[in-house]
Amino acid sequence: MRSIKKALALVLCLLLCISSLPGGLPVLAATDGRPTISLNEAFGEPDGHATVSVELSDNPGLIVIRLALVFDKTLLTLESIEYVGPTTGGSSWEQSGLYALWLGTANSSYTGEILKLTFHVPATAVPGDIPVTVRCGEGDVADMDEESFIPVITPGRVHIHDWAEPAYVWAADYGSVTATLACTLNDDHNEVETVDAQGEVTKEATCTEDGERTWTSAAFTNSAFSIQTTKETLSAIGHDWGEPTYEWAADNTSVTAKRVCANDASHVEEETVSATGEVTTEPTCTEAGEKTWTSAGFTNGAFSVQTTKEPVEALGHDFGDWTVTTPATCTEAGEETRTCSRCKTVETREIAALGHTVVIDNAVAATCTETGLTEGSHCSACNAVLVEQQIVPALDHDYQPAVTEPTCTEQGYTTYTCSRCSNS
Repeated sequence: MRSIKKALALVLCLLLCISSLPGGLPVLAATDGRPTISLNEAFGEPDGHATVSVELSDNPGLIVIRLALVFDKTLLTLESIEYVGPTTGGSSWEQSGLYALWLGTANSSYTGEILKLTFHVPATAVPGDIPVTVRCGEGDVADMDEESFIPVITPGRVHIHDWAEPAYVWAADYGSVTATLACTLNDDHNEVETVDAQGEVTKEATCTEDGERTWTSAAFTNSAFSIQTTKETLSAIGHDWGEPTYEWAADNTSVTAKRVCANDASHVEEETVSATGEVTTEPTCTEAGEKTWTSAGFTNGAFSVQTTKEPVEALGHDFGDWTVTTPATCTEAGEETRTCSRCKTVETREIAALGHTVVIDNAVAATCTETGLTEGSHCSACNAVLVEQQIVPALDHDYQPAVTEPTCTEQGYTTYTCSRCSNS
């Protein structure tokens, strides 16, 4: 076993020396059961990095793998090699310039990723593909029995994208936006990222005008994408009209209709139309009538024809002249009437009693021989005795004696004379 290892070490040293010569080793014809080494496609950006993966498959069991890295060094700079596998049995990778060597301690049937090649892409790189591959000569891939294999090699590449301008598509509900970066060189090369968005009403919708909600996306992870905004139209909410109100003019010859929007009190619809009046209940002498006013039709279909009622004042009686039907007397009231020319209502009123026309009946003084009368009175109109005269009895004579003294020659005597009437 030690002798095999020494022999392999000598072979490897020899291979390294030969491979350093111009042209390297000649390529051997493929044999059955040969392994496959595949390099993938990596993506890079100017002044960025790209990592190409090298994978081993169809491994028949190998103890040595020596790969020459082939790429245009004017377009790419190899920055690092990461050795992934095989890693069993104390095996290891070594690097010499642009060569990578794996030397195992026994045959390994490992399949999978073996290397990661990280390149720097210069800032002057132009869009397109930069080929990256490996080359193997005779003895570069062998097993413990010193059987050499010419692997099937699938080249890889570093693809420098020619990105179009990012395209942004908003979700139907504006809750998210999807950014897409498409390469013009390959329709399959797209970078897509979706982020959420938040909306804020930046203009309130009114009854008649649309409003606006501004949606702003979250930041994208991909720096090629920028925060996006879009506007969502908020449809006008339309009027919310209250019930119409109607106000009649003082003389009822016109009526004004009005309605106010509940959303905005400054939104008012108002219309005034004329009205005509018709007496629908005729007034009588004692009862009021009624006049019905009817508006014209409104132009605004929300307003309806209106009616209102107005009282018509009662006419009052149209009486003729008063006619005495029962004359008044001194002691009894009379009566007079008048008749309404329209309703024939008869109105009666009392004529006050005339009262007596007083005539004084003078008193008659009683005398000595005759009776007298007290003062009285009577009505000159009806001759009614108002104050009856009373009989005053005769006074009788009031004789007073007068003595005539006798003289020498004549006899004396006594004379009686009435003091009232002088009768003696």
